[in-house]
Amino acid sequence: MLPRFVLPPAVCFECEAEVLACAILHTEKFGENNVFVIFEYENFVRELVVRAKIKNDVVALGFILKYLTQCAQETIAKFDDSSTLVVPAPPSFWGRMRGRFDLAQMAALTLFSHADVFTGVLPGTLLRPKRAGRNIENAHKGIAKLESLMNFNKTKEMARLLERISRAKRVLVVDDVMTTGFTMKTLIDQLKMLGAQSVDGLVLASSAGANGDGLNDWLDDELD
Repeated sequence: MLPRFVLPPAVCFECEAEVLACAILHTEKFGENNVFVIFEYENFVRELVVRAKIKNDVVALGFILKYLTQCAQETIAKFDDSSTLVVPAPPSFWGRMRGRFDLAQMAALTLFSHADVFTGVLPGTLLRPKRAGRNIENAHKGIAKLESLMNFNKTKEMARLLERISRAKRVLVVDDVMTTGFTMKTLIDQLKMLGAQSVDGLVLASSAGANGDGLNDWLDDELD
């Protein structure tokens, strides 16, 4: 049986229409912070992301960046200036170990040509256990590690990040897929702890039900 979607050499008109139909362009509220969602993580969008992240399919990656540029121009324009620090979410442990494409970093570098894009290592997120957003035990560990984040302020990488945060009027966190929202909330919390005054997020795609306010309530219940 042939696969439903055939990418090379080009996406068919019907599939392209399906991608554009998945552009939801809505905003999730994470407390006082906004997270802009470009696509719903379904159907052809899911297929493209899986091919790029799991199979290192450069064709799928190219189409993802093409559709992001096409569908998110207005949102991108709000942050694409030198006073914005763009921070890509770090890849998962699984992704780093297997040398997968870093969609968040590639999207940040492609979409924000005039902003300051941080391509270093975020010391605090290195402490976040893999798949923390999908496991409550790891979520406890991730929250606890936030408290010790400032112990890393003597590292060179942290010094660079602190300097760039101090120069930025606002910070934008870019991630590829948001499921529970735990990773996004963790990054926003960490950057605010480091002195960022205005922190927003942008995700390529989000699963139905990902919501910062709901996540806050869930974490409060679990940590009581």
